[in-house]
Amino acid sequence: MWNRWKELSLEAILRDYGRYLLGGLLGICLLGFFLGRFLAGNEAAEVVEEVPVAESVDLEAAQAASIPDESNAGSSQTPVEETLYVDVKGAVKEPKLYQVEAGMRVYDAVMLAGGFLPEADQDQVNFAQRLEDQMLVYIPKEGEEVPDHLKLAVQTGGGQSGSSQGDQAQTPGDQVNLNTADSAELQTLSGVGEKKAADIIAHREANGPFQTVDDLAQVSGIGEKTLDKLRPHLTVD
Repeated sequence: MWNRWKELSLEAILRDYGRYLLGGLLGICLLGFFLGRFLAGNEAAEVVEEVPVAESVDLEAAQAASIPDESNAGSSQTPVEETLYVDVKGAVKEPKLYQVEAGMRVYDAVMLAGGFLPEADQDQVNFAQRLEDQMLVYIPKEGEEVPDHLKLAVQTGGGQSGSSQGDQAQTPGDQVNLNTADSAELQTLSGVGEKKAADIIAHREANGPFQTVDDLAQVSGIGEKTLDKLRPHLTVD
C-alpha cells in the first residue's frame, strides 16, 4: 500500500482523492468552529454566574439615582422668606417703619424700635401677637386716653385688633364685681392688664368698696373713655 502511494504523483493524488481530502478539511473546519462556539458559551455562562446578585441590584440603584426626580425638582428650591413692614409708634425710643420677618412678634418690633420709654403702659400690649404686613403697633403712655383705632397697642388692616380680642374674653351678660373680683377676673376686662388690676385692688383696699362703677375713674390710668367702654361689663353689687 505504501509503495503504491509513493509511486503516485501529487497530481494523481489530487485527481483521484482530492474530493475526499477537501471533504475532510471542510469537516475539520466545521468541527473547530462549533467546538469554539461551545467553549466560548461555557466561559460566558461561568462569568455571569460569578456576578453577585447584590452587585447587579446596586448597579440598578445607581442608575436610578442618576436620573433626576422631576416630581421633587420644585420642592428642592429654597423657599423665599416673606418680608413684612410694620409701623411702630407711641412710647418707644425710635418710632418709625420697620422691616420684619414672618413669624416675629409685637415684642420683636418694640425691640427693633429701641425698646419702651419709661412712661410706656406695657400692660396694654400683647407682646405675643404675631406681626402682619402693614400692621400698626402703638404703645400707649401711662394714663393716656388711646383712640379706639389704636386701642391695646395693635391694629391690623382688616384684622382683629387687641381690643376686640379683649372684648371676646367676656361672655355676653357676664359682669365683673369691682368689690370682689381678684386680679385674674379684672384682667378679663378689655384694656386691664396686671398692673391696672393691681391698682384697682389697691384703691379698693385703701378707700373701701366702690360705691358706683363711676368711682373706677378715681384709679390712676383709667380715663373717661376707658370707663365708658368698661361700664357695661362692671358691677358693684
